[in-house]
Amino acid sequence: MTDSADRPTILIFLLDIFSVRNFLFTPLWEELARTTDVDFVMVTQAKAHGEYVAEQGFEHIQWEYLRFGTYVWDSLRKLLKKPSLDNLHRVIRRIYLRIVQAIRFAIHIRLIYRFNHLNDFRTQKLKRHLPAKERFRKFGEFRYLGWPFPDSRWIYDQLYRLFTAKGWPVLDRLDEIFDQHRPNLAVITYPQTIQAHWISLAARQHAVPMTTYINSWDQPTTKGPLSPDVQSVMVWNQNMRREMISYHHFLPEQVHVVGAAHLDLYHRPGLLVDRETFLRGLGIDPTHRLVVYGTYNTRLGPDEPEIARHLAEKFAAQGYGFPTTMLIRPHPKDELWGERFGKLKAYDNVIVGRSSDFSTDLDEGSTDQATGDLRQLINLMKHADLVINGPSTLSLDAIAFDTPVIHVGFDGDRDLPYEKSILFRYDYNHYAMIMAPHGTRLVKSYDELDKAVRAYLETPSLDEAGREQIRQEQLTPFDGHSGERIVSRILEDLAAATQNR
Repeated sequence: MTDSADRPTILIFLLDIFSVRNFLFTPLWEELARTTDVDFVMVTQAKAHGEYVAEQGFEHIQWEYLRFGTYVWDSLRKLLKKPSLDNLHRVIRRIYLRIVQAIRFAIHIRLIYRFNHLNDFRTQKLKRHLPAKERFRKFGEFRYLGWPFPDSRWIYDQLYRLFTAKGWPVLDRLDEIFDQHRPNLAVITYPQTIQAHWISLAARQHAVPMTTYINSWDQPTTKGPLSPDVQSVMVWNQNMRREMISYHHFLPEQVHVVGAAHLDLYHRPGLLVDRETFLRGLGIDPTHRLVVYGTYNTRLGPDEPEIARHLAEKFAAQGYGFPTTMLIRPHPKDELWGERFGKLKAYDNVIVGRSSDFSTDLDEGSTDQATGDLRQLINLMKHADLVINGPSTLSLDAIAFDTPVIHVGFDGDRDLPYEKSILFRYDYNHYAMIMAPHGTRLVKSYDELDKAVRAYLETPSLDEAGREQIRQEQLTPFDGHSGERIVSRILEDLAAATQNR
């Protein structure tokens, strides 16, 4: 291993639970571990991640805790307890930063709105049809964000210049991290968030080049603009590459297709077990068909408990013609999954799983849970006879194994107009590309749901040509080497950054 004093340093900022999953719990992590001639610093918002990194025992991989709060009250209490000019200065500084954060946040949410509006994304047009209260409840979006003149490119450009100007102060914690590690390169995941823009500001003021990994297929057409300082972009597939070039105006040579990091696990020897062993481990009779119902959180999937109950009753009565067990897999961000689905445990043929946890609020031992959950997800998608869910990335996880997918396009026992229904989410820019090849079944009533379940359980090969098209368009490259490509791209960007210094 190269002496640490001679090794370049890369900061990797993991800003959401899926970024943490991709970099810490997939083969991408092993690629970083093998790259011993570079120091990597994983920056996250959960102290349990630091424990996990330390447990792995790699000298060249470190961890830093990132907080974005200004902690005004903490500094004020310290001032009152021990009055001094230094403590007073700290209070004034933190109040100032809190005001600046509020101003930049207000600009940021307007930029997102205007960016999506000016690009005429179907997703944004659909949102505009919602009543104001419904729009805020579902998306946290105010109607006035486009005021005045939402069609004005000039206003957008001025707001963007103001937001990305050099004069904004850098948050203290980011200054500390950049000063301590003096990185040669910064890698930012989920780069359109307000947190990512604060990091970009710090990187610019410390003269550190930036690259980014877009870790979800919806982000180019839903999350707004990136920092102008991002020099290289990694994406899942060619569709995302076209979007980054067309809408975000990156040069073709700046956008690199690397694949979806978490799908490397699907090619990992030893993670997949045979069907009988897996089902028995879950307490499921191996002669049963297995249906996985992947759910949303409470805000986005309020009607799922009624639909799950309908399915549970049907399966209990063998209403689809086969002995079947249903496993409910809650969304990682569903904190109320126990309340929502716990009563269904009363059915002998229903298993209610727990929510995966890669979050910024990990408890002790939950990194082990995260690793186990990924292993279970892979085997569920492989061995399920059918996956049922709303408009979710879980569809791609299932289609990767050619597992049939039913998309729920109705609202349980409620009859809602299109603009308030879950149905309109299937028309989002990114999701419409999954629906176009007709590789899944979109059901708009209990009756259509029942017919689709029976059809797929009887003939799993239905719609397999459409699923293959989806794999080619959304999952290619799907070869188990995305982690290698990501690390290789990061190292190429590091070499370019080092050469240009």
